[in-house]
Amino acid sequence: MDEILFEVNEEEILSKPVKDESSKVKKAALFLMFGFIFFLIVSYSVAFLGMDSIPGFVSGKQMGVSGIELKGVKIMFSSGIYDEIVLYAAENEGVETKFCLMGEKQGNNLLITSVFKPLIIAQDFASVTSRSCPSGTIVSVHTHPLLHCIPSLQDYKALHSSKDAEYTAVMCERGRFYFY
Repeated sequence: MDEILFEVNEEEILSKPVKDESSKVKKAALFLMFGFIFFLIVSYSVAFLGMDSIPGFVSGKQMGVSGIELKGVKIMFSSGIYDEIVLYAAENEGVETKFCLMGEKQGNNLLITSVFKPLIIAQDFASVTSRSCPSGTIVSVHTHPLLHCIPSLQDYKALHSSKDAEYTAVMCERGRFYFY
């Protein structure tokens, strides 16, 4: 039998660094795991903020220079009335509140001439319970947190159980209303 002889240099083999492939795999696995967790957190945050904010922002009516345009109707404010609404909403920032916009029809226009603040029974970050608006109210408005313009299920239930105005709206930021 033919023997193949080769020389083994023990010192050369022992002096070479051992490549630890498992540490590279562990680092790659950790990087992927943290990347995935970061992706989940960002996705959840964007989805949570966007669920109500984006549709509300798109659907909400921004107050223009001359008022709010609805389908075939323009809601206009007498001098100082809009500023009173903004001040009242700012005073109640952090909780929902309600107010009633009173006024008169002028053709296809609605002129808001006064603001009525009904008795608030309870209010917190997510809801307001109050007395109804008086007869003759043009728009019943309640506030929502910033950019959360879409009415809640409770808002729709309240609308159908006791409609106290010609129009109902959510005010979700200065100058932005969602009519439903």
